[in-house]
Amino acid sequence: MLLIRPKECQDPYETLFHEMIETALTADPARIDDRILAVYDDLSPRQQRLADVVLECGGDLVGYSATTLARKAGVSKATAARLFQRLGYHRFEDARYAAARVPWASPLRGLGQEVPQAEQDALGEHLNREVENLQRSNRSIDRTALQRAIQLLSAKRVVWVGGFRMSYAIARYLQSVLRNVRAGVRPISDSAWELAEVFAEIGTDDVLVLAAFRRRPPQVERILQVLAERSVPVILLSDMTAAPSSRGDVVHLRCHSRGATIFDSHTVAFSLINFLCSQVGTRCLERTDAHINDVERLHDAFGDIIPR
Repeated sequence: MLLIRPKECQDPYETLFHEMIETALTADPARIDDRILAVYDDLSPRQQRLADVVLECGGDLVGYSATTLARKAGVSKATAARLFQRLGYHRFEDARYAAARVPWASPLRGLGQEVPQAEQDALGEHLNREVENLQRSNRSIDRTALQRAIQLLSAKRVVWVGGFRMSYAIARYLQSVLRNVRAGVRPISDSAWELAEVFAEIGTDDVLVLAAFRRRPPQVERILQVLAERSVPVILLSDMTAAPSSRGDVVHLRCHSRGATIFDSHTVAFSLINFLCSQVGTRCLERTDAHINDVERLHDAFGDIIPR
């Protein structure tokens, strides 16, 4: 659709109004986070730093200027301009306006996407995206950080596991799998009223594994800050919308999770958990073997299913 703007219009507010209408009518429905994740691996290091800042801003992007974002990322305004043009926006204002249209990370963002008519085509697109997320994560996950995470999971006295909202299910899965290969795995409840009491028990001989996939509550950043002050190491599992952590005690493993339709994909997260836990079992083979044998003896004593 072509919008004709009156040539005689001199009012700056009316001009801005016409520009906003043009943006609304012509904008690609793809969200800015989806656009970033689609090209993230191909961006330059400077553009990736800026992209990380944009992703971390989330739904608050509307409150930032391009200059502020560039300064936060430590890049030039020219780099910022090139990134937003690479993402398909004529200028930053178009990106900011588009970001305000749909709640950040809401499943609503996927309702307007085209879905293949044939059911098997839709399934094929879904599975292709899962494979793509696995391949991209394989390329992007830092191997040094990965080995550090395995070392912490193997050596620390207690492994605490927590997550909020959608991440709670991911945290519970990690807890269940890790308990098969080592003792001393304890969950952190997602109930806010007892967080202080639980965190008071976590010491420097322990490690916290925190699943922080979107939507992450604001308290995640506060938790990282508090644990850093207490010198407690953290393994942070997140999607790519969480900017890389610069905290020295945080081992950050970021997973590609861009879904084909409404929901994010957590396939990489569950696959990574399986890998981490299997590596812990292999590294601590003697201890793992004793633990598994003890568990199996208890299974035999209790029976496979304990009636309630």
